[in-house]
Amino acid sequence: MAGALIVEDVGKSFATGDGPVVALDGISFDVASGEFLSVIGPSGCGKSTLFGIIGGLIAPDRGRVLVDGAPVSGVHTDIGMVFQEESTFPWRSAIENVAFPLEVRGVPKS
Repeated sequence: MAGALIVEDVGKSFATGDGPVVALDGISFDVASGEFLSVIGPSGCGKSTLFGIIGGLIAPDRGRVLVDGAPVSGVHTDIGMVFQEESTFPWRSAIENVAFPLEVRGVPKS
């Protein structure tokens, strides 16, 4: 059975004044439908970069990500993300912020 999420040989580097910094190199794994996966590691090891790539917010330098067999290229409406830092709209109430992804998908308020 194909994984609901497939990450194949994903790599990502970032340019700095001191040369490129490799954030991810050859990351591969599958997550089956209904399976729960945790990614742990120290600060700066590439977890946020990995999730940015899975969520379509960052393009990998190499490799690919598939969700239900379809390649992720750009923001994917079937992927929800919760960011470490504050990422709410200050002019919206808490419930309006939580409902924002549903609005983007066109889900009626009812």
